Order: sequence, then C-alpha cells, then structure tokens
Amino acid sequence: MTYAGAISTIDAHLVAAGTAVSPTITDIGVGEPGVPPGRCTRYWYAGETDPPHFPGGRTFTDEIVAERIAITTYWPVASRDKPLAAALEDDVRAWVRAIRNRLIGDRTLGGNVVDSVIGRAESGWLQIDNAAWRVASLEVVLEFVDTDTIAP
Repeated sequence: MTYAGAISTIDAHLVAAGTAVSPTITDIGVGEPGVPPGRCTRYWYAGETDPPHFPGGRTFTDEIVAERIAITTYWPVASRDKPLAAALEDDVRAWVRAIRNRLIGDRTLGGNVVDSVIGRAESGWLQIDNAAWRVASLEVVLEFVDTDTIAP
C-alpha cells in the first residue's frame, strides 16, 4: 500500500473516465492550474483528514492517516447560448458519472489503500478576466494503515 500507487491508479481512472465521455477529456495532470489551458482535469493533494472508517485513528504503534485528493475538471465556455449550455451541462454530468463509477468500482485503488471515500461532486463557475470555465470537483479520501509509526 503506497500513496504513489494510489495516485497512479487515480490518474489511470481519470484517463479512462476522460475517454469514456464525449467529447473526450485527454488533458489529465497533477496540480491546480493558474489558468486552465482548455478542457482538462487536474488533481492535487488537499491535506489530511480523520480516517472515516477508523475512528480515533491510532493504535499503540501507528497513526492511521487519511489523505485528501481534490479532482477538478474544467470546461471552457465560449458562449452561454441555450443549446450550448444544455450540451455543456450534459458533459459535466457525464464526467461526474464516469469518474464516480471508476473510483467506486475500485475503492482500494488496486490494493494501494485500505479503503477510499468518494465525496459528492460539486459544480460551479470559474471566471478569470473575460474568460469563463464550467467546473466540476470532487474529493477522494484515501485511508492508509501504518503510514506513520509512533516512536520517541
């Protein structure tokens, strides 16, 4: 069980989900972009949290840690005309369904985590200068055992 293995598996699921939607999302990468380069998905480390399935998160020798991974997809918006807006909303929902289905179907991320919790997707808008993007985000909580050994 490794963090690197879990991240690699998440990346593979994002690539697969991106090819499952139409139009495809092939620009998948690490790190939140300052300005999204176009239709793309980015993921990044979002901090620690208490492990949902291990209340207390501590044994005599180990601290059980849950790591948070943020995943956001950006769709550039050239026009908010009704037909284009309706198509965009369909694209956003299709991506949410595709990535949730991939992640829920592999909750241990190839055996790299004890379990994962896939948060509910949220959507919104990003405005930078005169450019707009539709965004959809969700968070994945990765549960690890024996991440940090407690020792003097």
